[in-house]
Amino acid sequence: MNHPIPKITNQDPVGHSTPRVIIIDDSPDNIKIVANILSQEGYEVLTALDAKKGLLIAETKLPDLILLDIMMPEMNGFEVCSLLKANDKTKETPIIFLTGATDSESILNGLLVGAADYITKPIKKQELLARVKNQLKFKMSSEYVGALFESRYHSIITFNKKFEIVNFNKISNERELLFNKINYKKGESILQHVPTANQRTFISKAEGVFKGKTNSYERNYTLHDKDIWFDYQLEPIHNMQGEIIGCVINGTDVTEKKEYALRANEYHRKIKETYAEAQESLSYASYIQKSIYPESNDLNKQFPEHFILFKSKEKVSGDLYWSYNFGNKDLIVIGDCTGHGVPGALLTTISIVLLERIVKYNNITSPNKILSEIDTLITETLKQKEGGLKVGLEMAVCLFDRDNGTLEYAGAKRPLIMAHGEDLFEIKADRFDIGGGGEAKIFKNHLLYPVKGSSLYMFSDGMVDQIGGVQHKKFKKKNLQTLIQTENSKPMNQQKLAFEKSISEWMGLEEQTDDILLMGIKI
Repeated sequence: MNHPIPKITNQDPVGHSTPRVIIIDDSPDNIKIVANILSQEGYEVLTALDAKKGLLIAETKLPDLILLDIMMPEMNGFEVCSLLKANDKTKETPIIFLTGATDSESILNGLLVGAADYITKPIKKQELLARVKNQLKFKMSSEYVGALFESRYHSIITFNKKFEIVNFNKISNERELLFNKINYKKGESILQHVPTANQRTFISKAEGVFKGKTNSYERNYTLHDKDIWFDYQLEPIHNMQGEIIGCVINGTDVTEKKEYALRANEYHRKIKETYAEAQESLSYASYIQKSIYPESNDLNKQFPEHFILFKSKEKVSGDLYWSYNFGNKDLIVIGDCTGHGVPGALLTTISIVLLERIVKYNNITSPNKILSEIDTLITETLKQKEGGLKVGLEMAVCLFDRDNGTLEYAGAKRPLIMAHGEDLFEIKADRFDIGGGGEAKIFKNHLLYPVKGSSLYMFSDGMVDQIGGVQHKKFKKKNLQTLIQTENSKPMNQQKLAFEKSISEWMGLEEQTDDILLMGIKI
């Protein structure tokens, strides 16, 4: 981290705190005039009508500037000034004399006892403000330079155009800096501290500073077996006439900042590696998951006119679909597991494995019995009666009998919608989840006789729960039903495009809320 320069507490009116000015004058009228002018400019003004009170306020309130009348009873301004300069708490506070005297001897006496400036009476507003601002600006600059020279983190070295060292602070000789490991001395050439290999570059940078430029650079070196970093600023030094007379080098210890940056870079590198590994694993997991879904060719044989709109929220999904054909009967299942991503994908895998066992090996084909059996097996597999994780899934199962022209349906929270032109009706599902433990569930079987040319729709809750639209609300089942009424007579490939467009436009710039699965089958 960069080490801050010690805080300077009182700054000009545009700074972080209000400059504090004390007026010591035995004339209430003078105090009123001066105080009003300064208060209107935003200064904090304290007043004292006698010297003793003024000394007390100055010592306790530590003003940034003192305006002091010379002619006062009991103790004149010269005496007060001497006492202020003798006090460690107030000796650095600039003092401006308020005087009716214009003779050079009085002004000289004031400067000799430590005054920084004087203002003649009667008070002129512009003169008062100009002199006050100049002294506050000078005080702030002096405090800034003093803070730099006392800093343990900033090395200060100044040199003139002859490259002779003019001044330096203590810390400069306590560390190697960018120079040799020998102490600096005033008056000697700074070039003898610069390694020969670096002298040409250093001279070039310094000459640029002498032309008014500001240069900076950074250096790393080893001190006591520890890596140290310093940032160096080379800036011109101007005299009162604005002429460049030298250069100041401000070296700042940025070791902590560099070490933090190195740690952060290493941390980010590890995060990127971990992320890349995780994405690679998820991509492979996605490939495995998709391989256990029904093949497109098999689905096309079972359901010549159908579509599947499947948009996974992440690389792996918590939604599933599965089908099975035996003779002239076709079974189709869609499921929506608790959650999405990796947890949902694991549950979908378990569910498909269990469906394979129930239907293929146990010869259970009635939709309601399939739901009851998978409910039992999920509960047992996840040990939910013994306190296992209470996750589950919603599911819809349809069995098509081509010979009899019938459709059997059972649902665990996943309904079935049938549509033919403008006619639409919904077969509601039982309000049970699959899994979760508890008592065994009994699901209702629905026997239907679908009309040829009608369309059937099964779906997870991802589409109806998607946030979007102008009011950032859920899509809802009502909008889906309206869309089905509009599109159900069209070919299935056109329907899929219409549903995709509708949900995409609804989603807009919103994040996908959940996995989306919508299956349509035309009879």
